[in-house]
Amino acid sequence: MGIAVERPMRRDAMPLAELARVPHVMAMMSTGQSTTYDAGRPRKAASAHGPIIDDPQRVLRNYIDHRLEREQQILDALALGDSTPDEIAARVYRGLREQLMPMAKEGVVAHLRKLEREHRVRRTGDSWQRAGVTG
Repeated sequence: MGIAVERPMRRDAMPLAELARVPHVMAMMSTGQSTTYDAGRPRKAASAHGPIIDDPQRVLRNYIDHRLEREQQILDALALGDSTPDEIAARVYRGLREQLMPMAKEGVVAHLRKLEREHRVRRTGDSWQRAGVTG
């Protein structure tokens, strides 16, 4: 069994998990657009594991870009006729080890719920489709 050692937080670093609460980060996550608001932007971030992150804006931008890319893959899967989280996950995560598919499916459902809140998809029972599509 390993011994957990708590690393002291640097005064100039914000915990990475806290960055999602910063107003401009919340705006980027919901819109995919960066903002010009600079006050309160952390200059450094502390991850739970690993070194201090010297450029948290870049790390967050990469994360948000990846989330938006995954969102588009899910919308594309819906456009191709996949309608259940299982079908969408099978297409979007093709080649993923079977034991990881339940987590992939949870991610797909999270994206679908976000898209539903934005009125970009709709759900009927266990089936999902892009908003404005009939059939």
